[in-house]
Amino acid sequence: MNKKQAQMDVDCQFTGIEIILALPDALEFFLEKWTLGMRQVGVFDHTTAKREDCIASFHGFLDPLFEALKQDNPSQDFPDLLRNEQDWAEFLLKEGRLHRSRGINSGMFLTAFKPLVHALEDIILEGDAGAQAKLAALELLRRYADGCEVLVIREMTALSAPEMQTRLDETNRLLTLEKCTLENVLASTSDLILIIDAEGLITRTNEAAQSCLKPSAQEGRFLGQTLDLDVETISDLIQRYPLEQTHEIPLHNGTSFFRFQLVPLQHVSLASRGYLVLLANITLLVQQRESLQQQVQDQSVELADTEKQYQSLFEAAGESILLLDSEMHVVQANHRTSELFGCSLEQLTGRKCNEFCAVESAMALHQAAEQLAKEQVWSGELTGRRSQGEFFPMAVTLNRVELDSGPLLQMLVRDITEQKALQERLEYEKNQLEEANIALRHVMKTVGQERQEMQRDLSQRIQSQLLPALEKARHTNSDSVRQGYLEILQSQLGSVASDSGARPHSGLLRLTPAEMKVCQFIQTGASSKEMAAFMNLSAETIQTHRKHIRKKLGLTRDVNLHRYLQELQLSE
Repeated sequence: MNKKQAQMDVDCQFTGIEIILALPDALEFFLEKWTLGMRQVGVFDHTTAKREDCIASFHGFLDPLFEALKQDNPSQDFPDLLRNEQDWAEFLLKEGRLHRSRGINSGMFLTAFKPLVHALEDIILEGDAGAQAKLAALELLRRYADGCEVLVIREMTALSAPEMQTRLDETNRLLTLEKCTLENVLASTSDLILIIDAEGLITRTNEAAQSCLKPSAQEGRFLGQTLDLDVETISDLIQRYPLEQTHEIPLHNGTSFFRFQLVPLQHVSLASRGYLVLLANITLLVQQRESLQQQVQDQSVELADTEKQYQSLFEAAGESILLLDSEMHVVQANHRTSELFGCSLEQLTGRKCNEFCAVESAMALHQAAEQLAKEQVWSGELTGRRSQGEFFPMAVTLNRVELDSGPLLQMLVRDITEQKALQERLEYEKNQLEEANIALRHVMKTVGQERQEMQRDLSQRIQSQLLPALEKARHTNSDSVRQGYLEILQSQLGSVASDSGARPHSGLLRLTPAEMKVCQFIQTGASSKEMAAFMNLSAETIQTHRKHIRKKLGLTRDVNLHRYLQELQLSE
């Protein structure tokens, strides 16, 4: 062999090793092929070929080969393999002993082992590797398979017939115990258990299924008919009720409900093509579910009505209402909010509410929201800003509500522009009223002072004018003079009572009786000569009295004394 050919053999061997190491990735494909092979050679006539046992055989055969490949020693010759110095075939030897204890001879064992090897060979041949790599992998696999066959046959044929019979009897006893245990389990459970074949025909039922389904659960009857399922074939059944999934079906004309599950028996035994049917009574659960569904439906209706009422109140509210998330973004707002800030609800939703405030008010609102605890309420006056940029005063109430989905802030906003204007007007009117009160108090004080002055003036007039006149009237001997004093006093008292200000000249009260008599004569138009003759006085005396009268009355020379006295209307 030249150097190039040797290298090609090494490369092919290396690629063949890679093919062997990749076999575990095709486990399911292997089980299908091995199942088909065992069915073709009649293995299932003698064994059930449990799925877990088949998987164990797959690994039990390949693991020693994998171990050799890991140790870079895949090319053990055939005699070395037969010596089994490292117990590489121990798993298959144990399997051989187990099968022999169950009455399976070496021929029957090889009948099952050969399809295993052929299934692995088919996987290798159907792969994408090159022909040289496949050939290397097949040679390696066949060498280990032949070694297994020799070792297992050698041991299985070494026992005597009595020993084999003893082991067979022990195995049959154990199998009988397992069968009795299984029958007791099936009899004691309240679930309905049915076994059907590959065509969907009932082959076996437990006591619960026979009692519940009665004559409809007869062996050989199609499962769809027994359970009143609207299917005609096993294909329809599997399509409508997928394998290993849980379904709910009604029985007894809808008076009972069962959880229905269809499980392929091939998961347990590769020899079985039938199915396990499990039925559990869930009537009470269904009734409870229907009751809960009705309650949920009723509560949903109530919730919908409540939501409508809330939405109606929310939209009909006279104040602006905003619902905010924890980040102060608007979640929902009513139409009053849209009118207040001058933008649509779509423009409001998702925006931060502090965008509708002046800068200082936005900071105050954010601080209030951060400090607001659960179920607490904050109120204050802030400066709002409409979408057009106009600022306005607003009253804000903030409430924090804790929901399952997170905190929610309720914000009520009211435009208080008119209220502020009214407050300013009331404040102005209040100031005006206070000024008026101050003026009134000043006027009242002035009136009081004037009253006191009037009282002092009246007292002075009485003391200086009326009382002296009374005194003069009392001491005069002339009735006419006394009468003149009395009239003057009457006039003075009348002016005091009426406070009209039209009072006689106060100088009249200072006149002497003689001067009063002269005034009366002057009033009548008498001359000085006539007055002197009547009063028995000289003309000079009369002139003197005239001078005194003018002086006391404060009259100048250009004032006519006769006309002045006529206006005073003195009595004769």
